Amino acid sequence: KAEDDDEEEDDSEEIDMSKAKFGPDSKERLDQLRDILGLTEEDANYEIAAEATPLYQATALSAMKAVLSGITEPDDAWEKIEARREELLLPESKSKDLLSSIVMQALG
Repeated sequence: KAEDDDEEEDDSEEIDMSKAKFGPDSKERLDQLRDILGLTEEDANYEIAAEATPLYQATALSAMKAVLSGITEPDDAWEKIEARREELLLPESKSKDLLSSIVMQALG
């Protein structure tokens, strides 16, 4: 029974990843951490992208499907996708390839 209680506690503490984002000073703090760890900017950006890309993809795919089903206007979807990219500290250059893939998924 105690194990069941622990599992229920863990379930109630789950984070809603669709709302997860970096805070306002996160970029500066991550840059400081990168310097402390001796990582290159490229390596640090790779690590951020590795964690944030699935969250970005989920938002973009949902927005694309909403457009295709007529629920959302394309301009609103693009605004939502761009805002999410910024929240997740993803560079614009990486998002273009991801969006191409997501469009193919949404149409497929």
